[in-house]
Amino acid sequence: MATDYQYLTPAEYAAIDLSVSGITNSALAEKHISYAEKLVDAYCGAWPQFYPEPTGEVEAVAGAVVTSSTFGTNNPNYWAAGGLYLHVYDGAGAGENRLIIASNSSNQVTLVSAISALDTTSKFILRQESVFPRYNDIDGAEVPYIPGQVKRAVAMQVSYGTQKGSEGAGMWHNEPVLNERADLVSESYGSGYSYSRDARKVQGAAQFIAPQAALHLRGFVWRLGKIMRRGKGYS
Repeated sequence: MATDYQYLTPAEYAAIDLSVSGITNSALAEKHISYAEKLVDAYCGAWPQFYPEPTGEVEAVAGAVVTSSTFGTNNPNYWAAGGLYLHVYDGAGAGENRLIIASNSSNQVTLVSAISALDTTSKFILRQESVFPRYNDIDGAEVPYIPGQVKRAVAMQVSYGTQKGSEGAGMWHNEPVLNERADLVSESYGSGYSYSRDARKVQGAAQFIAPQAALHLRGFVWRLGKIMRRGKGYS
């Protein structure tokens, strides 16, 4: 198991949120962390991602371990930072995709779960589906990483969602943020938590992001606008 973007493990969450003594249900914790990761991504916006989108062919497969020269001899876990997914686009297993959770320096990666149909006819493309790691955050690092502020922001977002109600999909789920439920006006839950929004407006993640998380993310938010020069606006 793993979170969708691997920004934070349940153990790391428990270490950051001092109100939590430990995690007993890792699967549930990973689900909540995954929602928080997506909200953080939506709040930060698009930046140049670290990974390009290389393509390759499967040369060998053993369970969840895939071998291909595309992965090269990079440092261990080079391909396992953030939400990098292997998408099979041709051959056996076409249409399947899996998160990469580990890699070694011998042309191999480990997927979060095996693709049973995968074989040497399979062709894939690697796609980074997360905002982090970002190209501009890497300063000579041999392995891309998730900034500590982002980890803390995700933890604070999980804690915020928990405080607002254990069923609070408004805080944990990314559908309202990504406008997939644009007609949604309000929701209420059995825990007593409820929220409302103006369906006439496209409201971004700022409506749902935890104030504590926003403080950690100040240097990572992509702001679009005009550059003002001598009182005149330039796009």
